[in-house]
Amino acid sequence: AIVSIDGTGNSNFTINNGNLSLITTTLGNIIMNSFNRFILNTGDDVTITAGTLVSINSTGNSNFTTTSGNLTLETATLGNIIMNAFDNYTLTSGDNVTINAGVNFDVNAGAIVSIDGTGNSNFTINNGSLSLVTTTLGDIIMNSFDRFTLNTGDDVTITAGTLVSINGTGNSNFTTTSGNLTLETATLGNIIMNAFDNYTLTSGDNVTINAGVNFDVNAGAIVSIDGTGNSNFTTTSGNLTLETATLGNIIMNAFDNYTLTSGDNVTINAGVNFDVNAGAIVSIDGTGNSNFT
Repeated sequence: AIVSIDGTGNSNFTINNGNLSLITTTLGNIIMNSFNRFILNTGDDVTITAGTLVSINSTGNSNFTTTSGNLTLETATLGNIIMNAFDNYTLTSGDNVTINAGVNFDVNAGAIVSIDGTGNSNFTINNGSLSLVTTTLGDIIMNSFDRFTLNTGDDVTITAGTLVSINGTGNSNFTTTSGNLTLETATLGNIIMNAFDNYTLTSGDNVTINAGVNFDVNAGAIVSIDGTGNSNFTTTSGNLTLETATLGNIIMNAFDNYTLTSGDNVTINAGVNFDVNAGAIVSIDGTGNSNFT
């Protein structure tokens, strides 16, 4: 029936040469209970092979430690490795941490997921998309102590449900090395460009401004448009007005000739004086009835 060996002091079962086997051949469990610690020391391997489950449970701080070699948790043919922590899950490595997933690698947190590194780090996808998504609520915040560099082999598309805002405290630029740069409100809204100091528009070729309705330039001080080649202000329909509304003169200086050509009449109305001063010749020619009144 029962074999029972009891001792009140330090006791041992020692085999100098050969195996020590504890076996229940047909039915029953092998139960080892320790009031204090349970210590298993071996000069070689410890192998636990279970027909169904291996379960190790503890109520205090516990560890699996290998002083040399790898520690492997593996489901050889089928099944998942599940690690559940009531509080925090901490993964600490003196070297690299490498996670290779044959299919998906999913991290689901009830609160926060935080990955921090002290050196150069990357998230790389060899094939497919990389998505940062807040599904119902919250912002995506990317903060860089130095530069923020976005490099792509194809397009960069930013689609916002409301606003897109890019702010910089130093000299900034939007540069396309090839192709057009378009600022467009597709259906409704204005394009507003405000400069605290000067607004400079520089082009290596032509600057073309096409307005569907009006083109208004309002300056708190001076508006200056300079060209080095033949230039023109042309209205295909309507009037072209140069006007100082309350105070000031309209000054037109030509290094060579000043030519005023009209398909109809030229009317000059002066509220006070009309002075023409020429360094050489003043010539006014007409083909019809003319008068100086």
